[in-house]
Amino acid sequence: MRYFAILVILIFVVTCEVSQTNSWRSRIVSKTQHPISSLLGSCPTDLNVLIIDGKRFERVRGAKQFYLPVRGTNAIFFVIDEPNYSVTYHFFDMTTDTDIAIPSKSSTFGRTIGLPGCNESVCVTNDCRVLLQNVEAGGGSVSPELATLDRMKSSWVLDLRARKVISQKTLYFDKSGKLLRDYDETLGPSE
Repeated sequence: MRYFAILVILIFVVTCEVSQTNSWRSRIVSKTQHPISSLLGSCPTDLNVLIIDGKRFERVRGAKQFYLPVRGTNAIFFVIDEPNYSVTYHFFDMTTDTDIAIPSKSSTFGRTIGLPGCNESVCVTNDCRVLLQNVEAGGGSVSPELATLDRMKSSWVLDLRARKVISQKTLYFDKSGKLLRDYDETLGPSE
């Protein structure tokens, strides 16, 4: 009887730990399609597709799975490349089946989602803001002020209620960690 009780407790704990992920796997399909129309063009391209509860999203950035789970929530985050070269950030709440789309004129975020060693992260604050961050190492630049560039750290703040990008900032560092340049997309480079 004692062994049975331990087994029941173990099954309960394991089920609680993986239930969120398992339910996502049955609700989310990630695939890459090879459209015939792209084969006829001069530059064939694959089409990354994410389907969540029957809702289809095309031109998703990254590699399969194409999304990041948002820590502390039952939500996922992904980025879509739009036909006009802009992007749309998507915060998809898996509990309410609600997609919050936030357009942006440009972004480097989302390109390494799904790749080994993904350098991108996402989290949500208590005031309904999404914080995105990516770190790119081993950089180089032809700009004289960035001649010793070693890495860039980019961050974005998105407001879920207003459905807009609040800030987009990139910091440029040399190998010693010295800040070479601070660039705020809305303000321009700092002096």
